Amino acid sequence: KDVTQPHGLGTKCAITKVTRCLVGEPGMSYKYLGTRMFAHPWNNNLDQNNNPNHTIIKEEDALNAIHDLNSLLTQRTELHLQSLLPKERRGRAGFDVALINRMEIREPREG
Repeated sequence: KDVTQPHGLGTKCAITKVTRCLVGEPGMSYKYLGTRMFAHPWNNNLDQNNNPNHTIIKEEDALNAIHDLNSLLTQRTELHLQSLLPKERRGRAGFDVALINRMEIREPREG
């Protein structure tokens, strides 16, 4: 479970039903309801020969897949920006992070 500070910095933390993971460029962060998260780098470049832990290799594959999806989304956004009139173009097409939310699903109570 994650925590937030819904009433602002310095107030009591509240436990949420959502688990969050921030993936992105090294050093990037995201602030949500008073809590700052730092990105787990999506290009960790783990050396598979020096790492016998298979779970970490699967993690690297997942991070690379998220990075590939980010690259595809960036390309599509660039195409969209190019289709706009010059005076309507604002911002940039790059995305520095991906926020992944996972919520535990519970069976409804019988009653």
